[in-house]
Amino acid sequence: MYCSGCGEKTVPMGASFCWNCGQSLRTTGGLGANLGSSVKADEWEKCQIVRAYVLDDIVPSLKAEITFVAEVEGPSGAYNAAKSKPFTINPSFSDPDYCPKSNDREAKASLETLITKLVQDGWEQYGEGNQWFSHLLRRKVG
Repeated sequence: MYCSGCGEKTVPMGASFCWNCGQSLRTTGGLGANLGSSVKADEWEKCQIVRAYVLDDIVPSLKAEITFVAEVEGPSGAYNAAKSKPFTINPSFSDPDYCPKSNDREAKASLETLITKLVQDGWEQYGEGNQWFSHLLRRKVG
């Protein structure tokens, strides 16, 4: 269940108030008013940019393919909103948990292109994740 005030996922499903902003989650209209597949106009989808990291089959110590992926979680479920053009790196020069490196020009260009596409699709940036490329975006549904 998602809060209509701040967009945060609220746990458990039957909560009366948002654990993030405190807004009431109760609806008027009886017990079954929240059931069904309709999405409220004030609900949010949230997106986080992650990276897909695939080592080369032939020379895994010298080549890896990286793709940035915009993973979405929203009222309709999870899906990928977009992904960047793949590019290659040399994994022997990087810690796999922190690659691609933030000074990699091709990685920066790929990430900027992905973010520009997401913003054009109606997403707005609202934060950052744990890694330099892990931007957080959101957009209203409906």
